[in-house]
Amino acid sequence: MNDMMRGMMRLAWEWRWESLSLAEAGRHQRAWETCISILDNWARDRDQLREDGLDPPSKEVLDKALIIARAMRDYDSPHPTRIVPDGDGGISFERTTDDLLITYGIAEDGSEEVNVFSQCHLVFQSRRPATNR
Repeated sequence: MNDMMRGMMRLAWEWRWESLSLAEAGRHQRAWETCISILDNWARDRDQLREDGLDPPSKEVLDKALIIARAMRDYDSPHPTRIVPDGDGGISFERTTDDLLITYGIAEDGSEEVNVFSQCHLVFQSRRPATNR
């Protein structure tokens, strides 16, 4: 696991509710399982995204997204509000809270980016260039 993923998980951990009950933790794991199922479905049939007019994520991007989703599930991190293809061959995990929007994107070239917005203002951004494939 790279430093950016660790940092994102630490960030997500710090922003979780202070008194997370076991029932809520189970809800997060179930939601992560749904995300993993969606990613698996896209990996099995990338053409479904092409039919929607999107450039589907590559196998490498989908594999990386699955590794991250499974790690976040296992870390018991709060689940994303949504996971979407970015239309240019990448994937974005997005989580909204009362006052924050957190995005974690994997671009087509394998680079990664975390953005945190508060009241529509960018308050944190971190980019990690792609490693050699």
